[in-house]
Amino acid sequence: MKIGFVMEPIPAKNLKKDSTLLLMFEAQNNGHDIYFIDSKNLFMKDNQPYCKYQKVEVSLNDTNFNVLSSSENTMDFFEVIMMRQDPPVDYSFIVNTMILEKAADLGVNVINNPSNLRNLNEKIFALNFPKFCPPTLITSDFEIFNNFLKENEHIVVKPLNSMGGDSIFQLKKDDEHLSEVYSKISKEGEVKFIAQKFLPEISIGDKRILIINGKVPKHAVLRTPPEGEFIGNLAAGGSASTIELNEQDKIIAQTVADKMLDFGLYIVGLDMIGNFLTEINLTSPTCFRELNDQADENLAKLFVDELFGH
Repeated sequence: MKIGFVMEPIPAKNLKKDSTLLLMFEAQNNGHDIYFIDSKNLFMKDNQPYCKYQKVEVSLNDTNFNVLSSSENTMDFFEVIMMRQDPPVDYSFIVNTMILEKAADLGVNVINNPSNLRNLNEKIFALNFPKFCPPTLITSDFEIFNNFLKENEHIVVKPLNSMGGDSIFQLKKDDEHLSEVYSKISKEGEVKFIAQKFLPEISIGDKRILIINGKVPKHAVLRTPPEGEFIGNLAAGGSASTIELNEQDKIIAQTVADKMLDFGLYIVGLDMIGNFLTEINLTSPTCFRELNDQADENLAKLFVDELFGH
């Protein structure tokens, strides 16, 4: 089977930590041909989806990968295309999902479903499970925002379209930086953002639970913020350890997992703080490597074995 991976350039990746590379390795290990597709190299010619690609070999034992050949073709050259382009979901990302929809129309199995990658915002999508979410507001209006802060007294504010702990602020009631944060996060009232009640359990860490093929794992990755900080994302300097899911984790994860395949979402990353669901990550969820290295739970192998076989 020919499997293409739409992603950022491989040399820019941490080859010892990147989740997509583990997925590529497991597909390769299962006898499939794997291809690197730079996210910049998808294009349309007339009404046909094309891409430039490289057939590659990857290894987990060193920092090298081998390019075996390079070519260009219509996307139905592949049986499967894995959309692993990182956020933000900007105009380039959106156009790529449109091109990938054309590939799906030709019979290519595109994972995750490209239309839902475009239509389901990762922070808003979690609100489909309201009983598991903390008090949440989405707005660009200062008065509504300020009232939410007064009601909850301590909140976290984030852009709706970001990743890796970028541009996250915390505010307390009567905070002197309120207007400054609002102006920055809303781009002077022009852009909606998300605010949530601050969860003190973040000092312990936030949990990433990977839902693979609609199944709940045994372990989560606990991302602990540096001392004195409140952002646990690994890209923001957090440290990773693995823990077994508790009963509430399992209830939330299973409730979400039961719905994901209906949306064509085979790889999903839940973010939880304490007993609350804060995000449902759909675009290139990570932490496969940490689970494999620290808990000996290889969800990349599970994914490949179940969906593609040998």
